[in-house]
Amino acid sequence: MTSLIDYNELASFIAVIESGSYAEASRVMGVPANTLSRRVQGLESTLGVRLIQRSTRQMAVTPAGRLLFDHCKEATDTIASAGRKLAAHTKRTAGTLRIAAPVDFFDFFDAAWLDEFMTLYKDLRLELLLSDSPANMIGDRIDVALRRGHLPNSALVAKRLATNHHVLVASSAYLRTHGKPTSLSDLEDHHCIIAPATDGKNRWRLQSAAGIEEVVVQGRIGADNRQAMRSAALGGLGIALVPESLVRADLATGRLQRVLHGVHRDGGGLYAVFVGGGHIPLAASLFAAFVSDKLRADHDSTALMLRAA
Repeated sequence: MTSLIDYNELASFIAVIESGSYAEASRVMGVPANTLSRRVQGLESTLGVRLIQRSTRQMAVTPAGRLLFDHCKEATDTIASAGRKLAAHTKRTAGTLRIAAPVDFFDFFDAAWLDEFMTLYKDLRLELLLSDSPANMIGDRIDVALRRGHLPNSALVAKRLATNHHVLVASSAYLRTHGKPTSLSDLEDHHCIIAPATDGKNRWRLQSAAGIEEVVVQGRIGADNRQAMRSAALGGLGIALVPESLVRADLATGRLQRVLHGVHRDGGGLYAVFVGGGHIPLAASLFAAFVSDKLRADHDSTALMLRAA
């Protein structure tokens, strides 16, 4: 035997033996009896051996046919089961997936990645609801919500996708003019891009190898938006404390530089949140895994670029 066995021919042979006749196998498979007969003959030709003895009134399985049936029945059942599961999988990844995410979602998630995800699941439609307020998972029919920070205890199911460290960054121009801090206490003498503070003081709670330390910082530029802080840092206006994911590309290209390597603020993590107490939709689970994989790969590639720089 030099030719590969045709699966349709093998499956037809198995069905005929299981059913006991071509007529019954035709009814079960929805395939004409003469087509089944041609397939079995094709299988016999490939194997070079008679599998079924035929007469006008009856058929009988040959020893070779019985041997083939006994060895291949389980395999064809497994393949058929895989086909059914794949069909069910495809059906469950069709329809609309409603995703809640922060307003700056596309600052840390490349829009081209969405196209890649939708290419993988062509029958899936995405609806993005961008807001920095917690989503009403049930009222807004959200399948999966992406949230940053430290999650409160709730009935929701959460899966951590990535870390959310905040890092200190500044432009080369600013550091040339004002010098580069070498300790946390040096930050007190620098222009920092701060968030509005109710008591007039901005405290940065920072973590290093020595532990956690709180530093009071000051600056002439204040902003309540991370993207505005990034823009101010790019403009040479001071040192910003922003999510690493927001400035990853800037660090890789040199537009911004890390200040005090090894120092960061724990911003919690990026989480995929699902409604608890029930089955997580397959499409939502696949999307969460896709986001996690993309962010991890992006982080790893940026780290390699920074080490090579």
